[in-house]
Amino acid sequence: MAHRPINPEMYSPAPEGTGVVSPPPELVVILVIIFGAVLGEIPGKLSSKNENSSLGKSDIDAARSSSTSMILLPAPVKTATTTASATATAATPNVVLIVDNGAILNDFVTTSSAPASSVESAGSMGPGSARITCPWGGRTVYEAAGAGEKFERHSYILLPAPRAAKIDVCRVTPKFIWDGFGSGVRGPRGLCQLGLLAYSDATFNLALYWTMAFTPSSILLVGAVLAIVYAVYWRALPRPIPGIPYVEKSAKRLFGDLPRIAELQKAGRKPSDLYVETVRLTKSPISQLFFLPFETPMVIVSDFREAQDLLTTRSKDLERGAVNNDTFGGVTPEHFISMNTSDPRFKVTRGLTNDLMTPRFLNEVSAPEIYSKMRHFIDLWRFKSQAADGRAFKAYEDLNFLSYDIVTAAAFGIDDSESETVQHLRLLRSDFPPRSPSEVPTEGEFGFPDFAPSDLMRSLLMLAEAVGDSFTKPSPKLFHLLNNLRPAMRRAWSDRKRILQQHIDNASARLNREGDNFKPVSALDYMVAREVSSAKKEGRSPDLSSRRLHDILFIYLVAGQDTTHSVMTFLVKQLGAQQKAQSKLRQRLRDAYPSAAAECRQPMLSEILQANVPYLEAFIEEVLRLNTPIAAVAQQTVRDITVLGHVIPKGTPLLFLAEGPSFHGPMHPVAEESRSSSSQKHADATPGEWVDGAEFRPERWLRKPREGGEEGNLVFDPKAGPFMTFSLGPRMCWGRRLAYLELRLVVTLLVWNFQFLPIPPELDNWDKYDALIYKPRSCLVRLGSALEA
Repeated sequence: MAHRPINPEMYSPAPEGTGVVSPPPELVVILVIIFGAVLGEIPGKLSSKNENSSLGKSDIDAARSSSTSMILLPAPVKTATTTASATATAATPNVVLIVDNGAILNDFVTTSSAPASSVESAGSMGPGSARITCPWGGRTVYEAAGAGEKFERHSYILLPAPRAAKIDVCRVTPKFIWDGFGSGVRGPRGLCQLGLLAYSDATFNLALYWTMAFTPSSILLVGAVLAIVYAVYWRALPRPIPGIPYVEKSAKRLFGDLPRIAELQKAGRKPSDLYVETVRLTKSPISQLFFLPFETPMVIVSDFREAQDLLTTRSKDLERGAVNNDTFGGVTPEHFISMNTSDPRFKVTRGLTNDLMTPRFLNEVSAPEIYSKMRHFIDLWRFKSQAADGRAFKAYEDLNFLSYDIVTAAAFGIDDSESETVQHLRLLRSDFPPRSPSEVPTEGEFGFPDFAPSDLMRSLLMLAEAVGDSFTKPSPKLFHLLNNLRPAMRRAWSDRKRILQQHIDNASARLNREGDNFKPVSALDYMVAREVSSAKKEGRSPDLSSRRLHDILFIYLVAGQDTTHSVMTFLVKQLGAQQKAQSKLRQRLRDAYPSAAAECRQPMLSEILQANVPYLEAFIEEVLRLNTPIAAVAQQTVRDITVLGHVIPKGTPLLFLAEGPSFHGPMHPVAEESRSSSSQKHADATPGEWVDGAEFRPERWLRKPREGGEEGNLVFDPKAGPFMTFSLGPRMCWGRRLAYLELRLVVTLLVWNFQFLPIPPELDNWDKYDALIYKPRSCLVRLGSALEA
């Protein structure tokens, strides 16, 4: 069965017409919240006024100029002067009511000539009316009218002192109806309908609140606040770099393209699909993404020729940048992977690892450990294949433990008895005794028990997952700050520190014990020896418990375990899916090791290291290309640069895709004159795209030898076409040599020993998920013996 091909629609232009862009809802929500907050302040302002504040001349003048408004004001305590028919006495006034530009009722007086009941409302007022009374016992408050003016024009309402103290100014359009006046009492009595303000206490307060809200000063305040909010909102919206395409609706949202990630996940896709999807929608080799308010857009480059030119010839225009540094910095702040090359710490930190990727270390330390662990792994899968009787079984965790065994053996020099694979095989043999061959079924999945990882492996996986999760978050720094507070993360940090320090102390003790006779046998031995040597030259004590040493060791383990595990899972899936390629690879290996084939034995390590098998290299390269473990390479501009005719400002994050157009299908057309001069200069030497990139075809990496080579033999050409799994230029993946060595040994021994049979269609799943790197959601193998073939 052929593997499920890459969907070409993912890398083809979007259909015309993407719909009408709706207005951003954030602004409406924010304005409503602010408007309500401002109105909510008014009751507080009403209650905060001094109830003894006086009624000034300006207030009276303002009242006189209004012909349709009523003003309620706290009145001062004073002795009023009335007309000749009234008596001047001390008053304790409460509220002054001014109506229709009439005489100002600036004073209240009291008289004992009328009981309180004489000013109480009485009778039926009809719908929408209310009774308004004066609650001062034994006294009537009345007004001395100005001479010659009609009494109806001077109307007032009295409120109790506690209520009056909470009122500042209220403007409404009044509607008063009078039913007559009592004899001997100079003031209004009886029914009083006050429009909408006359329903009840609660209604009165609500109406008073809203009329206060729409005074000129309140409207001005609300308007000013809304204007400021709108200005801040407008500035917080994405600011696209001129000329570079983007998804239009994202530019109208505070959080830009973040909602699109949620849409992808809802549809069952990976968050990192956002990059390829944006390229598809914009139909352009360069596009931009928006994430947080006030942040610089992220520019996506999906054209391999331009990416290669920038990462190699123009690499001085770029740095690792904030995206890369913040993503790794939350877990390994003292490793050089979290630093710009201009960082003073970079050179010192990198120096501790100088020995670990040399040919001598790889061949004398790493290779023997890989070969040893692989032989135990062959035993494990031979046992499982016999127990499963030809049925498929899960390979994901087996390969996870294998990659862990390999990297910890190279890092610490652990004994085979500490191997996870060896321990699992011992436990399985006690539960699943081998059975004799029977009719081999091809349906169903055979289950084996799961095994819990060690404390160190668990901490490595959890911390690596945190790095991967942060890459798709709008703020990796904030994500790590909060995520590191979780109990599970605190335990992972504690286990990592404790176990790594134990291994460091053991290496240091052996160095002190053996002295000049000390011979490094692991990566940690080399690092400890370098730190001791550097400290001696600098006249200081060696720091063998530093965060720097822990971080370097941690990344060595993660890079060797997590990344390699991802590639191995896709390798075994492709071996089962590509039956012809698998058979061809096995034949090429037997041709390369004729003695081992004739003697029915495993190829020795020395034979594998010395052999040159171009088809093996091509097969591995094709898996890495088609199933790249990374989505993109992140960098940042250190100065203003021009990319495909567009000016990219200094400090802009760049994302160079490692999948999509150029890699898995045709690239978008680009006018040659829009490319940089260096790109145009190397146009003929740079392959731009794989037209058939969705197909699995290892032969694309093979070519005829150049002049002087042996005719008829094909050679492996790593520059045959677009490939960026390990990045490019001076910032290429530091551990790529170790990765290739490990993959050559693993694939050689697996294909030499096993036939990878096709997985039944109902069990075959090629979906991937985002972690630190891509991982398959399902990895099953169905094995037969290749030694009997």
